[in-house]
Amino acid sequence: MIFIPAAEKFNRHYLARYPDNPDASTTMTTADMFELDELDVPLNENLPCPITVKYRAGLYAAITFSLNPLATVTPIDHWIKINNCALGPLLLRIEQKYNAVMKELCPSPSSHAAVRS
Repeated sequence: MIFIPAAEKFNRHYLARYPDNPDASTTMTTADMFELDELDVPLNENLPCPITVKYRAGLYAAITFSLNPLATVTPIDHWIKINNCALGPLLLRIEQKYNAVMKELCPSPSSHAAVRS
């Protein structure tokens, strides 16, 4: 229930993709990105799906992709890991779960790149 106002706000922002929509938001700012993170992170944290799916698709796949030491850090990775205040405190735990998921999916150490523990 606490996320309903934010979800409605971002729905109005999304409606702005149609220039003639009278219900579209006209108040979007870059500061809204922080509020969107505060909405998105709990949704992903509580996603009702197997952990192997959660860590190999969507937000967690984007977060953990650059844990591979050979990966290129993209601007999206930078935002997720540096500027995302909602996600920052969770990164260590996410990384640990990622390592456990990868070990479960690929038991052979040579089958995936090692990441820091």
